[in-house]
Amino acid sequence: MKHLMLDLETMGTKADAPIVSAGLCWFDLEPGGGSVGASTLFRMSLETAMGTGRKLDGSTVEWWLQQSEPARMALLTGGEECLSVHQFCMCIKEWCTFPGDSDKGVDLGRVGLWSKGPTFDVLLLKGLFEEVSVEWPFKFWNEFDVRTALLAGRDFRMPGLARLGTPDVAHDAQKDAEHQAAQVVEVWKGLRTR
Repeated sequence: MKHLMLDLETMGTKADAPIVSAGLCWFDLEPGGGSVGASTLFRMSLETAMGTGRKLDGSTVEWWLQQSEPARMALLTGGEECLSVHQFCMCIKEWCTFPGDSDKGVDLGRVGLWSKGPTFDVLLLKGLFEEVSVEWPFKFWNEFDVRTALLAGRDFRMPGLARLGTPDVAHDAQKDAEHQAAQVVEVWKGLRTR
């Protein structure tokens, strides 16, 4: 099974929060493997993100204003800017289907989709896909939670997790997706050696 990490940056914490960026990162959990692969960032302006009626949360905006300059700048620059919500969803779906330079498509129904928490990133992005009538390509039975893997890693005292530290830029969706993928890879490597 192929695995894909998803991380969103939003302007709220509820199901109707505007999504301003999505970081995606492929990774491998196969025996003898365990590596982080290609990653990307898609973003859209806050104005575009609110175009479907999503609601801005003032406390989240205040929280963003307190974050590092690189994290705030990642919301405005870098990655591929999408000019509409529909384009944002289609770009994500296309990149996931044809990762990197590959012209061979991936069956996303057979991909393990990971995020940090089972009730936020995946649900918000799936809801956005539905709002703009883009078919959601992933299967719910292939959704996985980073926090559960991290709990196992901590409980079994896996040393690789501590070495990873924190992402270069916290709250940059691409950097967070890469870091979370690396954490899950380390947990799997630790579990295989037990």
